[in-house]
Amino acid sequence: MPNTEVYVNKQKIDLGNISMDKIYTDSINITNSGQIDLQIIDIESSCECTQVKFAKHLLAPSETMKLHIAFQPEEKGYFERYVSIHCNVSNSPIEILISGRVK
Repeated sequence: MPNTEVYVNKQKIDLGNISMDKIYTDSINITNSGQIDLQIIDIESSCECTQVKFAKHLLAPSETMKLHIAFQPEEKGYFERYVSIHCNVSNSPIEILISGRVK
């Protein structure tokens, strides 16, 4: 499949100071800013503590999709986790950083 272009409304999610006893959620918007369909091939997270839910694998030009990201802390201290979006763009995978400090 040929490459297209994508716009992601944020590539960093800073959860700040969080506690161990809760699941934290946020979302990002992905927009197909190119001229052909955007194909989401796979979305991976750097650990099992981070889950991603999304509704579609194919976005038409100008179409936007929301990725729902959930993070459940596993240990105390500063953390950085990544969500990798593999798709038909030249800079694939697109990396989303999730960071914070568990107290």
